[in-house]
Amino acid sequence: MTAEGTRARLTELEVRLPWTSVKKTWGPRREQWVREVLSTTSCESLSNLVLVLENALKTETLDPGWADVREEWKVSVSTARSPEAIDRMVYKLEHAIQWKDLQLNRAGTIARPLPPASICDDASAPPPDGLPRASLRIMLMLRAMGIRSYSPAVVLQL
Repeated sequence: MTAEGTRARLTELEVRLPWTSVKKTWGPRREQWVREVLSTTSCESLSNLVLVLENALKTETLDPGWADVREEWKVSVSTARSPEAIDRMVYKLEHAIQWKDLQLNRAGTIARPLPPASICDDASAPPPDGLPRASLRIMLMLRAMGIRSYSPAVVLQL
């Protein structure tokens, strides 16, 4: 494994993470982090950037058993001085992420279930407080089409 391959693996992992799996502080930091990953030539710097990404992940994004091995993993990352060793640590992090629980759809966003049928299904009645009429109509349309989950980005386009 080369340093270039390790950098690519790390950035690809980050790209696959939905925004809901990272802390809110990651948004402003992300662009700079990507630049640093792509430009670093030092294994020590790359190791530190792996730790930064792991720290940006929400606790619920990671397997519950991660807490038991996290400190040992962090020591292994901070002492890794070869692209191969860093790549192994990125691999471990990637496999600790609960991908199945993130319910990613093809667009890479989280698919959300439609709410169950309720009194809101009466299109002639006014929607509950705080729910715009257009949102209610879109929800009813999706349910009528047999759709069970949706991507918020797609619904916004409707």
